[in-house]
Order: sequence, then structure tokens, then C-alpha cells
Amino acid sequence: MKTIEKLQRMLETASGNPLDIHLVLYRDFISQSETPEQVLRVILEYSSEIGNSEDDSPTLITEDEAFEYYFEYFELVNATLKTIIDKNLSVEDFYKKLYTNVFKLDLLPQDEKGQAVLLYLLSSKKIQGLPYYQATDLLEMDEELYKEIINRIEDKISLGVYMLDRKFKSKTEEISQLWKLASKLESREEQIVFWSVIIGIIRKFERGENEVSDLE
Repeated sequence: MKTIEKLQRMLETASGNPLDIHLVLYRDFISQSETPEQVLRVILEYSSEIGNSEDDSPTLITEDEAFEYYFEYFELVNATLKTIIDKNLSVEDFYKKLYTNVFKLDLLPQDEKGQAVLLYLLSSKKIQGLPYYQATDLLEMDEELYKEIINRIEDKISLGVYMLDRKFKSKTEEISQLWKLASKLESREEQIVFWSVIIGIIRKFERGENEVSDLE
């Protein structure tokens, strides 16, 4: 517990170069801990910037060294993280698996500087998916039932698309109308299908694939 408290204080007060700080975090906390996955979790769940990004002069590791690690291992770390996330483990098991598969994997650098860069990659939000949250209370549904429910609530979906086409003064006004439509549906399954269609429409629109009104 004292180690975690000391770590949290360091995260809150560290003001130097981020690469240097991550090397210290790895050297003094992760590598020294009997439960390194817990230390890793505290670091990756820290919501503020670690260190000062305006300090671009690391002293413990050169930028060339960091870039070499970054260039060589970024894709592997990213793919490893995605594979672990897809398992939908508990939070505790996720960080155990992440520590083992990143910091103990022979394919990734095992020297102190290399491990520090791996930690920096994970905590600097350069890789998506962290901090991790387990998806719970998932609803599985076959395609036939999904389409059946869409047909059943087609009027509400059409109204939802209409609301997406409307020009409201604020996002909260728009979402309040969608929420009202969803809340009037009879079951959790119908509400989830409604939001599934609406979110799918928004994502396609954001990618520029279609106009909203064409996506019913």
C-alpha cells in the first residue's frame, strides 16, 4: 500500500521529461514490485499527463533510442493489447495478462530503457484501449431476431433519424429526444437495437459514407 501511495504522489508531482519519468517509474516501481500488474494499472489509469510534455530533453534515455524502440515495436504492442482487450477479462486479470504479454514477452525488449519506452507507449495514449474497462451484461442476439426487432420498432428508428437530421442548439437537446424515443420502447432488447441502429448511423455519417437521412 505504501508503494502505491508513493507511486501516486510521484505521478501527481513529476514535472520532468516524460521519457525520463517513465524510466524511473519502470525502474523504481514496476521492476521492484512483487505485484507489478497492480503498479502498471495505477500508472495506466492515471488520468492526467505524466511529466511535462514541453520538456523535450530527456537525460536518462535519448530520443533516438526511444524512437528506435517505438518504430520497431509499436505495431506488436498495439496488436498484443487489442488481442487481450478482445478477451474481455476482468480488470485484474487484464492487467496481469498485459504485464506478462508486454513486459515479459521475449519478442519485446527486456532491457530497462526498452521496458521504459513500452510503458511510455501504453501510458501516453499513443495506443488506444487504455485505461481498460471490462464490458459487462452483454446482450447477444442472432441476426434474425435483430432484423425482426428493427422491423418492429421501425417507426421509432425513423423518428430517431429525423432527430439526427434536425438542427438543435445543443447536443444535449438532440440526445434528449433520442433518449425519450428509446425509453418508450417496451424491452431492453428493443432499446439496445434502437441504439445500435442509431449509433451505427452516426458512425457511418462521421466517416462520410452517407447522409444521415439515407441510412434508415
